[in-house]
Amino acid sequence: MKIKFFINDEEYIWSENHDSYIIREDQNIYFELTELTDDEIPSLFIEDYELELTRHNKEDSSIVFKSISGRLFRESFGLSIVCIHLGEDHPKIRFEVLVKKVNAQQIEEMIYYLTEKQEDIIRICLSRTKLPVGTKDKGAADPETVLNTVETFVNTLISCHLELQHHLRKRLIPVKQPAWKVAQGDIDPFDIIFNLDALEPVLGEGDVLVNGRSFSIREAEVTTLESTANVKENAILLGGIYSMRRIITKLLNNLNTGFPIRKIAECDSEYEFLSEVLLRLTSSNMRQRCESQLLQLEEFIRYFERKIGITYQGEYHPIMTPFVRSSRVYRRLFEQLYSWYSLGEPCLDGLNHLVKLRSVSKIYEFVSLFKIIDYLHEKNWLIINSNGKSDLEFIPSILSFSRDNFKLTLYYEKEIYSYKETTSHLDLVDMWHFKSATSDYQYWKPDFVLMFEGNNKTNYLILDAKYSPSWIIKEYRLPDLFDKYFMKMAVYDAYNQCLKQDAILGVIALFPDKNTLPVYMKNWGKHGIYKTPIRLPIVAGLPILPQSDNVAYRAFDRLFELAEKQLKMN
Repeated sequence: MKIKFFINDEEYIWSENHDSYIIREDQNIYFELTELTDDEIPSLFIEDYELELTRHNKEDSSIVFKSISGRLFRESFGLSIVCIHLGEDHPKIRFEVLVKKVNAQQIEEMIYYLTEKQEDIIRICLSRTKLPVGTKDKGAADPETVLNTVETFVNTLISCHLELQHHLRKRLIPVKQPAWKVAQGDIDPFDIIFNLDALEPVLGEGDVLVNGRSFSIREAEVTTLESTANVKENAILLGGIYSMRRIITKLLNNLNTGFPIRKIAECDSEYEFLSEVLLRLTSSNMRQRCESQLLQLEEFIRYFERKIGITYQGEYHPIMTPFVRSSRVYRRLFEQLYSWYSLGEPCLDGLNHLVKLRSVSKIYEFVSLFKIIDYLHEKNWLIINSNGKSDLEFIPSILSFSRDNFKLTLYYEKEIYSYKETTSHLDLVDMWHFKSATSDYQYWKPDFVLMFEGNNKTNYLILDAKYSPSWIIKEYRLPDLFDKYFMKMAVYDAYNQCLKQDAILGVIALFPDKNTLPVYMKNWGKHGIYKTPIRLPIVAGLPILPQSDNVAYRAFDRLFELAEKQLKMN
């Protein structure tokens, strides 16, 4: 199979070695799959949305599958994956989607919300924490703390530069040098005795009289004491500067790898990369700060090595010698170095998590998740248990709450499989996929599942976050979600040995439109959540935004009220 796509009619041939293709949100694109046999029928997905393919037979009897042409990435920002399924082959095409800078404001608001509402995201994902840093094998610290620690040490060096220069630790060491450089009163007589062969006979009065003859000692090497700053205390300071330079260089390389610097020619100045927004908002211009600190550290290395004459001996841990304890500036610098070394090797997992936040759809999922959690806390649901995701520890995969006589479990990205012997009573069951060793998608995976339990009953609300405008939700997303999560899903009744759907109370799409009321699929609105009688299952779209709660929280009030009523029914 050969994969081609056309961006504004410019042809591209996909190569698995290509990292990612750049496309603007307002550009048209369509896909073309060629070199297929009669019995090969591919399918194409943009993220989790299947794009319809049309078969064409060419005059040369070859078969081509084409997608529709349009602004297929108009709802994307950042990394977007196109996956093609054909038998055991599942090639993936990576696109970096750019948006106009004027449209990036909403994404910035979402990221701000995440940084303000969840300390774990701040610590692990968005690289803003107060955890410590060092250079030992044990321990872990995030990049923000690495920079804060280095900046503090460098600022101390700058502010105490004159004091350090005037109180620089020095010691006297014996050195050999020609006698003409040394005052005669400072010459050790033993140096003369052991350097008789260096004496030069002279006429007249000389420096030394031996057997009635005069000799000069100007060229003889004699021992004298010389002051030097190349001492242990200063070597420790220099080693600390080298250590910080090494770590900051590693951090900068990681930043440049995760978020490569784009060339101006790659995109119009009116458009923006999501990686640039993330770096600007979550890393406080971390790349520029790294470069600035590296320049300062290099200056201090040159100062210590060339001007003062200190030799680098390694990254030694600070030792509180009597001199250090008696010196205010040395004691202050050594205390900072002690913290640097003793608190652990920097862990760059936070940046790796930051790289994972490369799509606006994933960011909106997190916003929706924490808005739901905010709502539950506000309504006095008490958390009784939580489990984090294995790949993203800062995101909970399961949260259990209780209130009154009811239990509520919130699942994030719950995998729902087809029926098997181990399926438990009242488990959700996938009725569409079948177990296959060649398929990547053997299950349904809605973004959020709310499981209500009480009075020996269980019911469900299925929620899916879609970064789409309300008209897209109404026309396309709701029919698709209803088909997947209601028509093609059921609940297992172990007592009656059947699969039923009445326990699935609703399928809800969450979307980020402003000033929008709930939207419904087709005629569902005539019997919506605020109507009497209400239609079950509920198929609706609810607006969720970081800065607005009124519409979403009012809708959640109604949905939770309906769920609890169903549990109370005899």
